[in-house]
Amino acid sequence: MSITGAAGGVGGLLLELAALRGVRTVAVADPRDEELVRGLGADWFVPRTDRLGAAVRAVVPGGVDAVVDAAVVGVAAHEALRGGGTFVALVAPFAPPPLRATRVVVQEVCADGARLAELSALVDSGQLSLRLADRLPLAEVAAAHERLAAGGLRGRLVLVP
Repeated sequence: MSITGAAGGVGGLLLELAALRGVRTVAVADPRDEELVRGLGADWFVPRTDRLGAAVRAVVPGGVDAVVDAAVVGVAAHEALRGGGTFVALVAPFAPPPLRATRVVVQEVCADGARLAELSALVDSGQLSLRLADRLPLAEVAAAHERLAAGGLRGRLVLVP
C-alpha cells in the first residue's frame, strides 16, 4: 500500500495501523520526513515528486495493491496502483476516475464509537502513537489558530479548559 502525506496526522496513523496488521507500505512524504515515517512503520520511502507513480513502481514493480491519498495528490498517486488495485480518496472532489480496472473509494469521516474505542485501546497500549505539538489553554484559541495557519507543526495542538 502507498500512503501519500505519510508524515501527516492521518498518514502517520495509517502507517502505524498498517504495520500492526502486517501490511507493507510505501510512505510518500517530504525528504526531511524519511526517518519519521520509517519509525512509524513504513517499509519503503518515496520523496514527493511530480512522477509519483513511476517513483513508487521503482520500489514496488508492477505497482501497489492500494493507495490511500491523505495528501490529496489525485491522479499522480493513482498511477502507483497496479491494475485492479484500490484507490482511497479522503476528499471527494479530488478522487480520480477509475483507470485500468481500479476501484476508487471515497472514505469520509463518520461517527463510529466502536472503532474509536479500538483506536483508544491501541493508544493506551502504546501500539498507536499520537503526536502532540502542544497543549494550550482554551483562552489561547486565537494563538492556536495562528500557529496552525503558519504551518510546519509536527503533531496536533490540543486546547484544554
